[in-house]
Amino acid sequence: MATDDIIDVTQCAEMLGFSEEHVRVLARQEKIPAAKIGGRWRFSRRQILEWFEEMAIPEALVEEELMHEAEQRLAQNEPARPIEDVMADLEL
Repeated sequence: MATDDIIDVTQCAEMLGFSEEHVRVLARQEKIPAAKIGGRWRFSRRQILEWFEEMAIPEALVEEELMHEAEQRLAQNEPARPIEDVMADLEL
């Protein structure tokens, strides 16, 4: 592995869009591939990218879950209304 494939906490945080402290916590909890070398956390860029891909939730699943939650909230809070009434309220 080339030296430029090893990144520090700052670079890892920037790459993932996390705070540096969050990266440190993940490393301490062994939830992210990391090694402590000379008292500092080090990461393999390749391993971090692989880890991130494995952890990512497909966007379609997220949207489906959000829609399901919204439907449940609506069902609990108000009776169903004909689409024509909703469109009229929105002036569509």
